[in-house]
Amino acid sequence: MFGSYGWSGEAVDLIEGKLEDAGYPLGFAPIRVKFKPTEETLHQCEAAGASFAQTLRKTTKMRAPRQMATEAQTDRTEQAIGRIIGSLCVVTTKRDDTHYGFLTSWVSQASFNPPGLTIAIAADREAEI
Repeated sequence: MFGSYGWSGEAVDLIEGKLEDAGYPLGFAPIRVKFKPTEETLHQCEAAGASFAQTLRKTTKMRAPRQMATEAQTDRTEQAIGRIIGSLCVVTTKRDDTHYGFLTSWVSQASFNPPGLTIAIAADREAEI
């Protein structure tokens, strides 16, 4: 955890407390910087990140048993597919006193000004907005 702040810096402590209360182990001691980080602080961040990555690699190697090539390929494919984030959204609107809604699997911001969205709607779905 790294926090750069300009006033009191309590956000770093709050986040650290929440993570520890939830049972997450910290990879390194929090690094706090008031205002702009110095070169020394940036080197400290890089060293903490490198050490943390090395620890993760060691832990992963200890946990993962050896697999045959075909099993490893299947597992990699499953892992890749499992990383795809999916969600369902209910989009609702109101015209006069009538409410409308539909289910979609994709909503994304299209523009800031004017505010705009892109929404995926299946061709066989009726969507009244």
